[in-house]
Amino acid sequence: MRSGSGWRTSSIAIGPCWTIRSGGTIPYPSFPSGHTMSGVIGFGLLAYLLLPRIASRLWRGMVIIIALLLMVYIGFSRFFMGSHYLTDVAGGLAMGFAWTALVFTVIELLFKKGENKHV
Repeated sequence: MRSGSGWRTSSIAIGPCWTIRSGGTIPYPSFPSGHTMSGVIGFGLLAYLLLPRIASRLWRGMVIIIALLLMVYIGFSRFFMGSHYLTDVAGGLAMGFAWTALVFTVIELLFKKGENKHV
């Protein structure tokens, strides 16, 4: 097997850059998955900004479904490529959703429209 073009000698090769880890441990700290957490935060923010501007319930649902699928896909790809354990991906998803919920709550509290504000 070649070594600099995406093939790994310790993995089952499916093609260039597509490998499945055949066992063993990940030799670096990997909890939580930062890529997964960033994907949840980024696509969550994108959906949060788009939803108020979409009138159709169908398209609102589509935006939510697409954002969730992309979040899960990023996590699955990190696990599939052997960069993270499943617990790392689950931790990244949980921390991403928690952070996103916190940020959206703060945004909603700071920028209430037309409600009683105590300044």
